Amino acid sequence: MREHAADPLPIAQARRLAVAAQGLHDETESAVAVLRRAGLLQRDPLTRVARAHTLTCAARMPVAPVVGGVDRDLWPVDGRPATFETYTHAACVMPIGDWPLFEIHRARARERTDTPPAAVRERVRATIGDSEQGLTIRELQRGDRTGGGWGWSETKRAAEHMVWRGELAATRRRRRERVLDLAERAVPTEHLDRTLTPGECVAALVDHALRALGVATTEDLATYYRLPAGQVAAALHDRGHRPIAVEGWSEVAWVVEPEPSSVPGSRARLIGPFDNLIRDRARTRRLFGFDYVFEAYKPEARRTYGAYVLAVLVGDDLVARADVHRQGQALTLRRVFAETARDEDWCRARTVEAVEALATQLGLDCET
Repeated sequence: MREHAADPLPIAQARRLAVAAQGLHDETESAVAVLRRAGLLQRDPLTRVARAHTLTCAARMPVAPVVGGVDRDLWPVDGRPATFETYTHAACVMPIGDWPLFEIHRARARERTDTPPAAVRERVRATIGDSEQGLTIRELQRGDRTGGGWGWSETKRAAEHMVWRGELAATRRRRRERVLDLAERAVPTEHLDRTLTPGECVAALVDHALRALGVATTEDLATYYRLPAGQVAAALHDRGHRPIAVEGWSEVAWVVEPEPSSVPGSRARLIGPFDNLIRDRARTRRLFGFDYVFEAYKPEARRTYGAYVLAVLVGDDLVARADVHRQGQALTLRRVFAETARDEDWCRARTVEAVEALATQLGLDCET
């Protein structure tokens, strides 16, 4: 591996490592396999095209229908749970086997000064404990009028804090909604009872993040799981990783070779706004020269590209943006924005290819 004082890693090679690490050189039919490789899937409630976790999985799956299959994989109706949901900087789905690693986050949550009163948390715990299979937030706060507008009710606020603290766990879904249950009922015993030190938690999460990113600065790794940068730096040192320079980057980086993959995929893929490849906007600018701004919550007159624009990945580069909208049973490509110095006709042709593939995966008609 190169030392950071000599011969920087070319940026094109850094992109190849990053794309390969995210499983975008391969395809798998399993959403759980996508999750295990990526480490986490960010959730988002908007469904202008599809839910965020579905888009992330679809980009790494074959061009075949995936609707329903993604959610069945991640939240099986019968049998052992495959995942749990919690928060880093946003709501995410994690592999169930990583439950012990997030004790560092749960311990931090237990120290928060804004935790709801113990009496309210005990009421929530008793209500959920009396249920047979846990409750969704909608079911849990039925009759609670303490919230209003965009505000959280007293019950919801307590329940979310209890998820952060690890008192409740969300390992299943019912009608697309999280089911909250007592952690001791929801999490398999071997994961619930496994105890790690804070240092072990950080070291394992840093390893996960580095494998998922391929090439990353210390701050990139800290951002992936919202870890303290100082602890990340210490873990990298303790585990013997060596820093390298990357062409055009002011900070040193850390690199791991990705798992063996097939020949790099040449088909164009649509990358959602919360996809692991681009969810860290600063790293995306540094790595691809691609400045992504999520405009869904901007007034229409202030949008540059559109309310829900997807990045277009071809090979190892982000070449365009696609303004895509789903209405009824049709997926419509409204506009294509080629990146600077890219041929517009070529970018449009590749974007059409990517939209047609996604429409097939979502079981929709395609209008381009």
